[in-house]
This record gives sequence, structure tokens and C-alpha cells, in this order.
Amino acid sequence: MSQPIHLLNLISKEKLDEIMRVFTAISGVPIIITEVDGRPITETDKFTNLCQKYCRSTEKGRQKCYESDSYYGKKAERFKRSIIYNCLNAGLLDSVAPIIAGSYHLGNILCGQVLEMPL
Repeated sequence: MSQPIHLLNLISKEKLDEIMRVFTAISGVPIIITEVDGRPITETDKFTNLCQKYCRSTEKGRQKCYESDSYYGKKAERFKRSIIYNCLNAGLLDSVAPIIAGSYHLGNILCGQVLEMPL
């Protein structure tokens, strides 16, 4: 069995970060690309204060976010389409689209972070 392709073998991290910054600047929507296991590949930019200062500010919180990102990324990959979901850490409304090349799930594009109800 051949070694899986890694996204950064196809496009540089600097180019991905640039695409993310431009997308966020134009749309106002925070976006990140992650590994299949939920670990960030690109820099996080413009995440909500709840996400940055609470959810992702501790190791335990980051791990919960990575688990959520991974779980829903794998679910989106199985469906072969983007999905909208409530994150497993703070219940924020997020969306995810799998990055698929051939038969390889290379990562996930996540965006959103909308709080639908008062804290």
C-alpha cells in the first residue's frame, strides 16, 4: 500500500495561509484548514473570542476542538460533501468540507463559529 499524500506536498503552507487570510478578509468568516485528525495546518485567523480565549486557550480545550473538527471532517468525507454542525466544545455553529484528492482524505476546511443562542 502506498504512503498517503499530504496536503503540504501539493501546496505550500504559506500559500494556504494566504488563501485563508484573503477569504476571511473578503467574507468576514473565520476559516481554517486542518489535518484529518483535526490538528490545524493553517494559522487560525479571526476566530470568535469565545473560541480563541476559552475553547482553544488550554490544551484540554484545544484537544476537544481537534476531536470535533476531526469527527465532523470524517463525517463530511463519508458523505463526500460539506456539512453544518454544532461543535462538540462550545456548541458553536460551524461548517466543514473535506479536502479529497483521488481516494485520499487530505484534510478539512472548517469555517463558521456562529453562536446561535445567548451564553
